[in-house]
Amino acid sequence: RDLESQLSAAREELKSGKHELHEAHEEMDCRLKAQVAEADRVLQDVITEADGDCAVLEHQLFRMRAVLQDTERQLKETKAGLDVLNADVSGLGEELKRMEHELQNAWAVEGTLNNDLGTSKEEISGYKTCLEDSERLVKGFLQAATAF
Repeated sequence: RDLESQLSAAREELKSGKHELHEAHEEMDCRLKAQVAEADRVLQDVITEADGDCAVLEHQLFRMRAVLQDTERQLKETKAGLDVLNADVSGLGEELKRMEHELQNAWAVEGTLNNDLGTSKEEISGYKTCLEDSERLVKGFLQAATAF
């Protein structure tokens, strides 16, 4: 009988242990489900935030690409303008050299003309002197002829 009561007590203890184990298992299952739900919520929050960050970054990337394209276009235009200016400067340099050469030629012609002018003035002065001498001589002839 003692064995039966021990066996009965052991069965009751086993039954109670099974019940406690079942309750503990259910409680642990509830906590685990709550942790999984919380982890899922946190993960969804992280995904939502990452999606938002990704959208912001994609928008910034789009804007930066537009800025880059505009900057590259401006750079090409500036380079083209610079090429035109360089060509203009080169052309103006050639024009300046040509004009300097023409100016030197003009100065040479001016020098020659000044020399010719000086020579012509001297010749005119000589002709005037000769003319004056001729006029005096003619006057002298006229006076001599009228005196006879």
